[in-house]
Order: sequence, then C-alpha cells, then structure tokens
Amino acid sequence: MKRIIYGFLACLGIACYDLSSASELELQAIVPNHGGLTLQKSPVLYYFISEPTTLPVRFTLIESRTDHVLVDMLLRSPDHSGFWPVRLEDYGIVLDPGVEYRWFVTVIQNADTPKKDIVSGGIVECCPDDLVYDAPTLCKRADTVLASCGIGMTHLPASVN
Repeated sequence: MKRIIYGFLACLGIACYDLSSASELELQAIVPNHGGLTLQKSPVLYYFISEPTTLPVRFTLIESRTDHVLVDMLLRSPDHSGFWPVRLEDYGIVLDPGVEYRWFVTVIQNADTPKKDIVSGGIVECCPDDLVYDAPTLCKRADTVLASCGIGMTHLPASVN
C-alpha cells in the first residue's frame, strides 16, 4: 500500500507559525539550515507565500562554483497563499551531481527599486551519480526515506510503499 509522505517539512525542521497577523507579504524558501541534498537531477523546490499576489515572482538558480546564473525567469504569480512548487523538470533544468547551487524566489515589488524586493532562497546539491536516480519508483521503502531525512536528504519522492 502506498503512503503519501509529507515528511519533507519535518526533515527540514521547519517550525510552523501564524502568518495571519503579518501586515505585509511573507516569503519563505522551504530549505534546511544547511545545504539541502537531493537524489533527483531535477528536484522540486518549494516556497511559501503568506498571501496571493499579482506582483511578478522571479526564480533564479546560480551555480555556486562559478557564480554563473543558470536560470533567471518569471514564475506564475501565486493566486493563493500557501506552499508553491518550482518543478525544475518543467523548465528543462537538470542539476549536475556533486555541484552546489543557490536558488532564490523574489517577489518584485517595484522594478525600479530592487532593494524593496522580497527575497528568499537556499542551497541545493545533487548527490553523486552513484546515489542519483531518475525515476521516483526506485526509492520505495519508507525506512530508506526516513533514513535519508536523517542525513539531510530533503527533496524526496512523495510516495513510498
């Protein structure tokens, strides 16, 4: 029987708090305090936004070794508050194993005044080739998923047996 695992939030050690009293837009990349490891070459990255917005939202991916901007694109503006995925596969983005990447989500409040933008981001690194898999069906056991969480694997498939 397949179980849906929403444990990636627990793996990240995120403490949920009430944003309803916030007077301005809150943006938070869903990342661990350290660099997040992934077993997928095109993982799904998540961010949280406290309210819907029509403001432009930009996604940026930078290779840490060279500071080369690999991706700088506009995302769909969130039409509701909550967690939003950035599916790298949808944009043809493939991470190289063993390379660290910095990623950012930016809500552009005023294109003429970048210092007023709301920015949140994190670090992701694809594991070496011998640990990487391309199909989520290769990771099927719940104990494997939970053990991976314990060593910092943050972007895991959503269903396991």
